[in-house]
Amino acid sequence: MTTKKTQDGSSSLNPGLLSSVFEQYTASGARAMHGGSLFELRTVDVQMPPCGVFVEPFVLTIQELSGAAETAAMERAAARIGVGGELAKTSMQAINGEPITLEKRDFIWEGVGMKGRRLVILAFGRAFDEMSIDETEAFLSSIPRP
Repeated sequence: MTTKKTQDGSSSLNPGLLSSVFEQYTASGARAMHGGSLFELRTVDVQMPPCGVFVEPFVLTIQELSGAAETAAMERAAARIGVGGELAKTSMQAINGEPITLEKRDFIWEGVGMKGRRLVILAFGRAFDEMSIDETEAFLSSIPRP
């Protein structure tokens, strides 16, 4: 959270935070989006063990999702496997460097079986969760309970 120190040393919230960030990332700002993501989406290679129809180990490349891809995955998840699984499934980008097409993604998701799906979900969560346990606890403790 961005704070400003007052003369007496206490902290106050920065009232110009939204305007400052908005100017940085919009068409007039130095880091304009130009139709893409606000930042470069990271990829991670995960060593997968044999699972389902995949009888030998393989490297699965997963990618962080943009806000638009996340929203689309959540909309699909409403009728199917749940949000976490759909987000992880959407993140799958390649096997041993071979790009995964949309046509092959459903096959792979079924093909890795229950064990493989669980591993992909775990890998996605671990690779792209940027909050530490302490940060998560601090955030949750800042929310008033009824």
